[in-house]
Amino acid sequence: GILHKNDKLGLWGIFLPTDEPVVYRTQRYRFDELQQRPIQFQQFFATRSFFQAVGMLLGMVYFAFMCYFGWTRNLLFKYPEIMTAGVFKHAGADREKLKGVKFTATLIGHGWSQQLLAASDQHVDPPDSSLLVTQVSGPDPAYAATSLMMVATAMTILREKSLCTGKGGVMTPGVAFANTKLIDRIVERGMTVSVVKE
Repeated sequence: GILHKNDKLGLWGIFLPTDEPVVYRTQRYRFDELQQRPIQFQQFFATRSFFQAVGMLLGMVYFAFMCYFGWTRNLLFKYPEIMTAGVFKHAGADREKLKGVKFTATLIGHGWSQQLLAASDQHVDPPDSSLLVTQVSGPDPAYAATSLMMVATAMTILREKSLCTGKGGVMTPGVAFANTKLIDRIVERGMTVSVVKE
């Protein structure tokens, strides 16, 4: 559903499928070219309480509605502070406040303890295994983390071009950088990537 309670993390999640196309394109490549079993993927924006989740969801619906029509979009552009109750403004975010903003992305895997022989085979039973796979955390995701990741990506292309998968064209990061040290470069620049097994 749109709202989801994750008992493992104790958080409420709002369904936010922004990264799904990229993940599924990566899985398609791995299945077609490497004969690796694809995964299913769902992404949620986490909040601490049900009421925060409902408030965030209502805000997202309001913002989507305001972006849908040309005249409401113009109102957002002209009067962002009034139309978003101060959430957005022409001046942009305060640099000092941004220094205190951090993010954490938690990936939880569910699967089967028994591996099938071929990537195209199907399990008949529901998943019997669950583990906390990875946590990625870093500074403000809108400005600092994005800049950090772009620089690390550029350095990876410059230093490890031969390890980047494929001959060029449009590739997802999961395909292009699978064999490189991109994660090491991101960690060197201040992000944290930790693997936790339960």
